[in-house]
Order: sequence, then structure tokens, then C-alpha cells
Amino acid sequence: MGSPGWAAATAILARTHAARRNPQDATAVGMTVLETVPPGSLRANTRSRLFRLVEDLDGHPAAGELADALRA
Repeated sequence: MGSPGWAAATAILARTHAARRNPQDATAVGMTVLETVPPGSLRANTRSRLFRLVEDLDGHPAAGELADALRA
């Protein structure tokens, strides 16, 4: 856990939860990535996927928490 490949795959899983209209799980999975890999250590593609996850969540209150964590 915590490898670049794990982070990328987990970000995709989070977006899958968002696509299935499950914002709580999407946010939880996205936050797991950020709790495991510091935002400054994320690869560009994983960071991009997480920012797209915030967009996928389309204003859900939890999206703000995720966006703030990404900017940290």
C-alpha cells in the first residue's frame, strides 16, 4: 500500500464510486489515497485523477474536504 501504482488504481476506484452516485465512498477512498501518500508526493496523473474526482462529486459537501486536502 502506498506505492504509485496503488495510488493511481485507488484514485480510479474512487472515481468509479462517484460515477455510481456514491459520494461518501468516493470521498472516503480519495481521502485514503491522501492519508497514505502525502499530496506533495503524488504523481501528476494521480493528482489529476483526484482533482477530477472533486469535479465528479459536483458540489457534494465532502468534495470540499477532498479539494482542501489536495491543496495541502
